[in-house]
Amino acid sequence: MIALDTNILVRYLLNDDEAQAEIAEMLLASGKTCFIPITVWLELVGVLECYDCQRQDIAKALRHLLGLPHCKRENPWPCCAP
Repeated sequence: MIALDTNILVRYLLNDDEAQAEIAEMLLASGKTCFIPITVWLELVGVLECYDCQRQDIAKALRHLLGLPHCKRENPWPCCAP
């Protein structure tokens, strides 16, 4: 299992550094189980807000990440249960 950090998710979502975004995309598409700790989710929201992302876009990005087949999250949230 691979633990992801905020930087990987930011690069994947924003594609603000093409080379790093490509690596992040390959990692998330590799089929390896990726674990995203709750602290990373919280920091990700803060970073996306700093990039002036709209709340509805942040929510859409989080739902996208939650829907990736090999991404696991810490402590399933009742509002987001599959």
